Amino acid sequence: MADGGEALAKRRAYNARMSLARGVASLAIGVQSPSVTLTSEQQQEMTSEGLTATSTASWLQALMLDTTRRL
Repeated sequence: MADGGEALAKRRAYNARMSLARGVASLAIGVQSPSVTLTSEQQQEMTSEGLTATSTASWLQALMLDTTRRL
């Protein structure tokens, strides 16, 4: 019974590591892929944050610009 419990604990630890790795990989891809066309408001927000305004950005950057702009 102890061996089964140990195997279960190792499996859960493995699943947690894999989940974290998938999350990190998804975030890295989302940050680096400029695939979303930005609105003029988002471009203005980039300028106000001291960034160079571009016409496209990653989905994550576009989301962050909208969130910051609306605060």
